Amino acid sequence: EFSVRDTGIGIPMEQQRDLFSPFSQIHASTARLYGGTGLGLAIVHQLVELMGGSMRVASAVGEGSTFSFSLALVAGSSACPQAVPRSEVVPAPRVGLKLLVVDDNPINRAVMQNFASRLGCAVEFATDGLQAVRFFDADHPLDDSEIPIESPSCGSTANSTFSPDLVFMDVSMPVMNGIEATRRIRALGVTVPIVGLTADITRETREAALESGMNE
Repeated sequence: EFSVRDTGIGIPMEQQRDLFSPFSQIHASTARLYGGTGLGLAIVHQLVELMGGSMRVASAVGEGSTFSFSLALVAGSSACPQAVPRSEVVPAPRVGLKLLVVDDNPINRAVMQNFASRLGCAVEFATDGLQAVRFFDADHPLDDSEIPIESPSCGSTANSTFSPDLVFMDVSMPVMNGIEATRRIRALGVTVPIVGLTADITRETREAALESGMNE
């Protein structure tokens, strides 16, 4: 048996049954305050069941939660399979292309930074939708306290020399989500292409994203 315990906000008993449903979060404000998509537990639950195991949760409001699962595992051999070599695909460079990446997850930002560097692109970051809006709003530019650590030049270049050719916008973020941010950016008259990033593939989310002004 494996268990993970946290000291978070806890989960009411009547809402625990929905925990393992895709895109389910306990409160509508959870994504805005803490981030996330509501997919993690659903994926873990499915993986555990595919391996023939079971998953449980014990939680009390204000005290935290304990998630545990049981699996019947067979001891394997000590030999590790050899990695299959893969051909290195070198993408065509896009030197000079300027990207604005809006994402609250530092791992996602690091991945996008790596891709941008390999493609020869310049990249700036915002960590929530409000920062993205203020990046384009000359009347309310970012101040030093709002500049992501990965974007040391963002404060001086936003609204001036750095004019992005393309925006990658996370849909689910704290403070302000990507759909609302896109709506406000379009209201400023900004026409730069905006591509939404999300694990939520429901028709409702796609329609809302396109209606807000996202191009894809």
